[in-house]
Amino acid sequence: MLHPLDGRPCEHIASSSVREDAMAHALRVALEREEIALVYQPIVRLSDRSIVGFEALSRWTMGDSNHINPELFISIAERYGMIARLTLYVLDRIAREVGELLRDRPDLFVTINISSQELLDDRVQIAVENVCRTRKIPCSCVAFEITERTSADLTLMKRGIDRIRKSGHPVFLDDFATGYSGIAQLVTLDIDGVKLDGSMVEVAHKGSKAIAIADAVARMMRDINLEMIVEGIETEEQLAQFASLPGVELGQGWLFHRPLSLDDLILKCK
Repeated sequence: MLHPLDGRPCEHIASSSVREDAMAHALRVALEREEIALVYQPIVRLSDRSIVGFEALSRWTMGDSNHINPELFISIAERYGMIARLTLYVLDRIAREVGELLRDRPDLFVTINISSQELLDDRVQIAVENVCRTRKIPCSCVAFEITERTSADLTLMKRGIDRIRKSGHPVFLDDFATGYSGIAQLVTLDIDGVKLDGSMVEVAHKGSKAIAIADAVARMMRDINLEMIVEGIETEEQLAQFASLPGVELGQGWLFHRPLSLDDLILKCK
């Protein structure tokens, strides 16, 4: 028997739903048991490769070696109403793990991926305020990367971003130049910068068109006083290409550092 909406076998849809339900239950348990770990991928100054900040990334391993793709469990968290809970969990882990580092090195910053809808959630706003106040972490050291997986109401996005920036937290648009992150958002939203998506870096070697687009984006960011962090730099050639663009000072990628454990991060930042 086929499902009347999409033509897939009903038993396939049922089994898929059961798997998702099981994954959602396992994620709830993992959050309760604090089994979601964090790793930190450094953001560097391109001119000398020194670390200026780092992105907090969630990692979930079920059992001894079953690594769950972050895109999968984050998607599950969104569909099952657990995304705010996951964000609160990440905020708490960040405070406990890198709070001392950020107090000792206020020139550094950590970035957290979040949706604009979460910024409107009072629980998230209160948690952010409490984390910085109780741990004595400068608000400027805790930045947010707005990640949109669906088209979002720009009015709501602006309200959430304005609210968090008013407290002193920098805000970046993630995955810029792809998906739902684009020019319209720059016109409407008050932000501190963008993260140029790694797909732009990946295709830059294919011809002058890609480099011309990247150059135009870099000039636009410079002209409107926004920082641009280039993601996905993996080769010396890519570094040379993007470091030469006007106003581009910061980057991130495996050429510099893969995601680091907490201990490795602290060693490299001291």
